[in-house]
Amino acid sequence: MFPERINMPEAVFFDMDGTLVDSELLYARALAATVCERGGELSVANALQIVIGQSWEYKHEVIDQLHPGMYASASELEACAAEFFDGPQSYMNLCISSSLELLRRLAKNLPVGVVSGSSRGHLLRLIEEIGIGNELKLVLGFEDYSPGKPDPACYNLAAKQLSMTSHRCLVFEDSTVGVLAAKAAGMMCVGFARPEGPPQDLTSADLVLENLSEFEFEMLPIQQP
Repeated sequence: MFPERINMPEAVFFDMDGTLVDSELLYARALAATVCERGGELSVANALQIVIGQSWEYKHEVIDQLHPGMYASASELEACAAEFFDGPQSYMNLCISSSLELLRRLAKNLPVGVVSGSSRGHLLRLIEEIGIGNELKLVLGFEDYSPGKPDPACYNLAAKQLSMTSHRCLVFEDSTVGVLAAKAAGMMCVGFARPEGPPQDLTSADLVLENLSEFEFEMLPIQQP
């Protein structure tokens, strides 16, 4: 039974990369390789700063500033990076099992969605790979909203599509920009501070955990009506 002493969420949204799957370092390596393939320079360390929590629209904007005209669009950049990303992905287990455990537990009682800066095609492939399609009521990729995180557009749209009240929605995010987007939308937010993940400022979150499977609703601060 859900506790009655707090206002329960009406819906739950998860970020994908870094929250449900450990893919951001692979993204960074793929982005660096994609830029270098066309004669540019980008270290993996710098690529990681571009990748974490950000949409492909943002990644393309940054790469276009560094190397004007190298890629015509965010979709082209992602498609080229996928050639480097999909290979390692096929033999590496990217799942963060503790996060998936929580998602499945919450999905038994609440509508659950994925709100990500990745493309819908990439998200749907990952969702099929990790086997959570039946638990999800909503999937939003970067093509579905603008601007990207930390703007709240993605979470405002997610609440609207499920006909939910924003302040009664709960978000799980691992990045600074993701937490800021959720809070700007007026949602409750749990920051995922995975010890092995890249450091992020999650101080704006209502709660920060190193293992999402430990989450219980009683941990959240009481929400005002």
